[in-house]
Amino acid sequence: MCSRLTAGAALALLIALHVGSLAALIARPPFLDEVESLQAGVRVARGERIYIDFAEHHPPFLFATLARLGPGDGAKSIRNYVIRARIVFAIFGTMAIAAAAAIVWRAAKSVWALVIFIALLFNDPSLWLRAFADVHAEPVALALWWGGLALMLLASSSIARGVGLGLVAHASMWNPKWPVASLAVGIAFLLSERKRRVAIIAAIAVTAAGIGLMAMFADLRVMWGNVFGLTRAMVQWSDRLQAMHLSVTGPAPVPWAWCPTVFLPRFVIPATLVVLVALLRLPNRLISVLVALVAATLIEIRFLYPYPTPWVQYYILYAMVASSMFAFVPQAIATLFLRAKATAIAIPVAILAMIPAINIIPLKSAGDSYWQSFAYLHRNLQPADRIWIDLARHPIGAYDAHYYWFGFDSLVPVALQYAPMSEHDLPPCRLERGLEPNLKFLSADYRRLPIVAGCFERLRVAGVVAPSPVPGVYVVNAKRSPISSRRPSKPDG
Repeated sequence: MCSRLTAGAALALLIALHVGSLAALIARPPFLDEVESLQAGVRVARGERIYIDFAEHHPPFLFATLARLGPGDGAKSIRNYVIRARIVFAIFGTMAIAAAAAIVWRAAKSVWALVIFIALLFNDPSLWLRAFADVHAEPVALALWWGGLALMLLASSSIARGVGLGLVAHASMWNPKWPVASLAVGIAFLLSERKRRVAIIAAIAVTAAGIGLMAMFADLRVMWGNVFGLTRAMVQWSDRLQAMHLSVTGPAPVPWAWCPTVFLPRFVIPATLVVLVALLRLPNRLISVLVALVAATLIEIRFLYPYPTPWVQYYILYAMVASSMFAFVPQAIATLFLRAKATAIAIPVAILAMIPAINIIPLKSAGDSYWQSFAYLHRNLQPADRIWIDLARHPIGAYDAHYYWFGFDSLVPVALQYAPMSEHDLPPCRLERGLEPNLKFLSADYRRLPIVAGCFERLRVAGVVAPSPVPGVYVVNAKRSPISSRRPSKPDG
């Protein structure tokens, strides 16, 4: 009884830390991907069409959802929009935790397993934010994926299990980053489901509803080319870049080069083998499913990394397996090591329970440099002004100068290999030719765009652009005419 009370108190503390951290960090400076998502939501709300009026390589659900959260034009309205969006996405993130925790509870039948699971989720602050708090596709996709899996594994109704499969498909529409794991779940479900026809009908109905909604927001053919075609090109380009960097920095295999340590095979495989040995003594269907999904994750990291970045999904899954291992493995060998069971649980819990408070401190004390630059840029922008600033300093709500408006180191150089335009058509080079009368602010770093970098350098030397108080951002000097208007143009031919 005392042990259960202790575990319950620890669990309540961790839940309070999760909710309290969400509240304390609600006004934090936005991360790069949050800026992208929130700005795209603003553009959709203004009536712009995704993939047609501005570039994106993510499915449209996220931006259509954000467009309905009421972004306005003023700086204060934009900050309120960010907070509203974070509240909504934090709710989905918490739902993802609840769904995964339900599977852990049924698998290990231990409050201690839940305590360890939630404590592990706090182990990496950046992944915790990305999975459960950031305004991006992940919190919703994770809620759908793990909610669907929970229904498939725990529900008694064939219809409910079919709906669960449909939710996993829905998660793929939101964020198609875990294809091997999703396919494995679908195949295993169809092979094991007794009332297969009823479940399949329910799954098809839910999936079709999602496709229908998606078709309302975007042309599916155009979306397919942007989400999968452009992303595939970015994968290949990124692989070449990684190979180039690794030839200088070291011989590590490309797929694992910057993978979080806990996801490396040398840690995952031994831990999984320990669980498999325990499963031989005490079979457990739910834990067997989790172990199978771990195998799928290793395939995805090896062959799909770095795009799409799958970390947050594995972050939850590995925490589930680890928590089940601490609670389940001692059960399987309890007849041999009764005391080891209590020790194996108590020691990691005592350590992990301290991790959340320690890791939240640097998040809470993070500076607000983004909001400072946001205030300056908005204060100096008129309704007709345009910007071409990459995501680190991009002021949410401003008007962008070009179809390609972010990803100057990644998306833009890749897309220009296929787009009917060149670097000469991007804002800095257009400004040099006098074709951007409304351009007010632009970025200074174009290391992957050499022609644009040359245009920018000539603008800087000529005094057409000058440094602003925002690091890495230059302001266009309205009193200085473009270079092309101050010297004779070259004759044709």
